[in-house]
Amino acid sequence: MKLSDFFLIESTLLSELRDQFHFLTARDTPRPVSLAFVSPAEYAADQMLKRCGVNRTTVPISIGQVATHMGVDVRYAPDTADYTASLTVPQSQNTRPLILLNAQEPTIRQRFALAHALGHIALGHGPVPADTPAHYSTETPNQQEQAANIFALNLLIPRQAIRCALRIGNFGNVNEMAEAFAVSPAAVATQLKRFKPA
Repeated sequence: MKLSDFFLIESTLLSELRDQFHFLTARDTPRPVSLAFVSPAEYAADQMLKRCGVNRTTVPISIGQVATHMGVDVRYAPDTADYTASLTVPQSQNTRPLILLNAQEPTIRQRFALAHALGHIALGHGPVPADTPAHYSTETPNQQEQAANIFALNLLIPRQAIRCALRIGNFGNVNEMAEAFAVSPAAVATQLKRFKPA
């Protein structure tokens, strides 16, 4: 990524922030948010939500709507699956990507696994091995897995929704926020750490 691309991303996000908060009075204007840590994966997730017409402040985010918009088939794997999600990238123009989710996993893990696999597609990673819980760790050394995790976090827990939730203050703790976003408390905690008001 060239430095000029980073500045384009930053100026676009600043413009969006100004547009989002145009209705606030000067007294209510939130502190600016540091955008220096915006990654290509964060930007890609934000743009995907926009293209899909998903309201980024209404939670939980409809991950199925995103998958449908991306032209991805989502199915459930047999009960004996030893992975959380498996992505099959088409070898020809006539087939669609296929994501198999392990039906035995809890719904919140299925949602993150689906968002993670969609991240691999959106970020152009090509064929990737079947995902296991180890791939969803923030400690994974694999750059593609890290990028897919960041994409998934920002798809399921968009910055706009966090800003809105923090501004309104309607969540007493991380567990309540996780329940509203239909993600794990660990995912909310990770995203809150990444969200740094200036």
